[in-house]
Amino acid sequence: MAISVTAAIVALGALYLVEEDESRTRDRVLFFHLKAAEETELIYREYRSLLPSASAGFSDNLKPGSFSTNDTPSLPRPDVQGTLRDMWSHVERLRELHVRFDGEDFFATLQRVTDRLAKMVDSVANSPQPVLSENDLLMLGRGLEQLKRQHDIAIADALGSLDVIADRSFPFLAIVTLLVTITGLVTWFSVRQMRVSMLRQADIEQALSDSQERMHHMQKLEALGQLVGGVAHDFNNLLTAILGHASLLLDKSSNGDPTRLSASQIRQAAEQAATLTRQLLAFSRNEPAEVQVFNLNELICEMDDMLRRLIGEDIELDTHYADKLNPVELDPGQMRQVILNLVVNARDAMPDGGRISIITGNTSSASSNAGGGTNSSHPEAAHRQVKLVVADTGMGMDSDTCSRIFEPYFTTKEKGRGTGLGLSTVHGIVTAAGGNISVSSLPGNGSRFEILLPASKDISATPVAKEQRADNISGCENVLIVEDEEQIRTLLEKGLARLGYHVLTAPDARSGLEICKNNSDPIDVIVSDVIMPHTNGAEFLNEARQYQPSAAGIFMSGYTDDILQKSGTTLSDIPLLTKPFEIGVLATLIRTSIAERKTS
Repeated sequence: MAISVTAAIVALGALYLVEEDESRTRDRVLFFHLKAAEETELIYREYRSLLPSASAGFSDNLKPGSFSTNDTPSLPRPDVQGTLRDMWSHVERLRELHVRFDGEDFFATLQRVTDRLAKMVDSVANSPQPVLSENDLLMLGRGLEQLKRQHDIAIADALGSLDVIADRSFPFLAIVTLLVTITGLVTWFSVRQMRVSMLRQADIEQALSDSQERMHHMQKLEALGQLVGGVAHDFNNLLTAILGHASLLLDKSSNGDPTRLSASQIRQAAEQAATLTRQLLAFSRNEPAEVQVFNLNELICEMDDMLRRLIGEDIELDTHYADKLNPVELDPGQMRQVILNLVVNARDAMPDGGRISIITGNTSSASSNAGGGTNSSHPEAAHRQVKLVVADTGMGMDSDTCSRIFEPYFTTKEKGRGTGLGLSTVHGIVTAAGGNISVSSLPGNGSRFEILLPASKDISATPVAKEQRADNISGCENVLIVEDEEQIRTLLEKGLARLGYHVLTAPDARSGLEICKNNSDPIDVIVSDVIMPHTNGAEFLNEARQYQPSAAGIFMSGYTDDILQKSGTTLSDIPLLTKPFEIGVLATLIRTSIAERKTS
């Protein structure tokens, strides 16, 4: 831009100088040569009036002997003198022009004309007869002719100089014009590149802003996961106490006892709360990853009540379960998250109500190929697959949206309602499990999500039971309970004591170590919470076995697995009991741990 401005200033300066030079030359021609020629012509006319024949040519009358004094008619004295005065005034104006415009080339000739004219004036003034000498007239005429000829030549030279100046200035002006044109093109290209660079910078800044926004979303989700994990821990502790005391009441009451129904309702409510907690953990992706063999129909049945509450009363939920559905092998918590995300997505697509259909079925690689859902991750199970379909009657999507629906952070919802992580999470879980997910949709005709999962390798596999109880869970061994929650500590003490165990309790690791060190009888099983003040379960158990080397260990915790891993607790060789649990489950694990300890 600076170069262009400089070139424009140079070009304008050059044009100004050329125009100024032409103007000066034009002034010289118009106000000097032409004016001087005019004055010379006036002198010449006055001169002709003095000649014997007024019609004589200028050059012909200037020859010697062309006229004589005797042939010259006598003129009245005032006329000759007046004519000479007029000629003298024209000569003076001509002299002024020469002085003003520096006409040095004309001074000699003009001086001769002036001298001759002065001599003629003096002659007329001193002569009694107003007769002019032929020689004076001849010399004056020659001077005037020479003066006129000099002016004609000067005019021609001046006009020629204008052409020379124009010829010289044309290449310069052409070069300047070319320079300005090139500079303009360079400037245009530079401005264009600058604009492209600014747009690119704007795109980079927008991408950075989007990346920061995505990071904020991830931080929010991570904070939400930590919050849910912490709340789940406290809630699981409460549910453990509620569920345990309800079980104690049921064990103490008879069939006809009116309190038995209340205890049963309390226990059922606690179990539903525990299920809800697991579903919340699945939704926040904090549930411990645990691959199991399970039946998809049973999982959907378990979630039925929660799904109906989630979608609201204006949306109908239809479930169609296939008979003899093949079991699948993956994390049931993650599968809950898949179903939840698909149902939530379908609900949001039907703001005015509608119907959501959940369909299960068995399929094979031949039929799944027709839908584009082959399983290449598990070739040994490619011939048997389990299909899950979630369809809605909502607003649907166009082809461009369908092609991007599984992209991370892509969402069609307004800002603040969607993060763009739901369907991308579903896609990641399904593909990580070796499955395939596809979507078909048209605007106004709803959407259909179809998931194909590899069936379990073992066709005879059955869902893993939530609880496994031994036939005889009573005992008389010494059991140490280390738990900072008093409600859970009291519950476990009462429940295990009812089964015949001798129970010792400690509110923290320090008290537990004192019991291990000072107890006279050997301790058979140490049941410890994982996360405790000032230490963790693994460190406590290692120190406790210095005093009780034969004691079996059992961990219990209400935290999620990711928090347990961050705590540095090693759980590879110690069984973990996840809260909430019932006394019978703990007693079964105690019997198993004692048996394994004796065998080893």
